[in-house]
Amino acid sequence: MTRLPLTLLLATVALGAGCQFPSAKTFDPHAPPMQLPDGALTEVVITNRLDSSLLKPSPAPFTLGPGDKIEIEVLADPTSKAVVTVGPDGKIYYGLLPGLDVWGLTLDQTRQAIEDGLGRFLREPPKIDLTLR
Repeated sequence: MTRLPLTLLLATVALGAGCQFPSAKTFDPHAPPMQLPDGALTEVVITNRLDSSLLKPSPAPFTLGPGDKIEIEVLADPTSKAVVTVGPDGKIYYGLLPGLDVWGLTLDQTRQAIEDGLGRFLREPPKIDLTLR
């Protein structure tokens, strides 16, 4: 039974001894640099200039959309702080609210909608702090 592995080893060595890899160029640090033919390279001009209109703030206010995260806190209750994400349907779910549609609303409009929505369930109208995350 020990002859089979020994036979395989001898056959592998015999086959490997007859094989030669194609000649590959090796790196020679003392060789002269390779010369490229004329026209092989093209010049590229890179500028770091921006269009000035990209630096101006947008005239339209930011509106919420799916994937945006906002932090909501009822100011009288510090334990009410929560970070919510606008869902793919454009709604947020916070506290007693059954799904408030905020897609396309500004932060001020969203704050007012949350205050109105929670105001239906609370005795005093709540004051909401809203932060875009």
